[in-house]
Amino acid sequence: MERREALPLAALLLTTPLLSQAHPTSGPQSQKPAAPERPAVTSDDLEKMRSYLAQLQANLAMLPSGYSAVKHQFEIEIDMWRLVLGIWERNLRS
Repeated sequence: MERREALPLAALLLTTPLLSQAHPTSGPQSQKPAAPERPAVTSDDLEKMRSYLAQLQANLAMLPSGYSAVKHQFEIEIDMWRLVLGIWERNLRS
């Protein structure tokens, strides 16, 4: 899976819980809403995502020193993917 394929997949995985909460179900208000279903993440998926994160970090290291918009974008994406991978790892362990 290339980066172009991974980013839309990740966006879908991240927005699925939000979309399911956007349309509340009708019923008694005292009833606790069911937790949104999350797509199953396997350890193979995590390994692939770790590999993509390593590629992002390698690409960041290849950029010239100093501030640039591209470098800042890589830093933001790396931070975001670290956060997402941490959440997925915790979910996989539980």
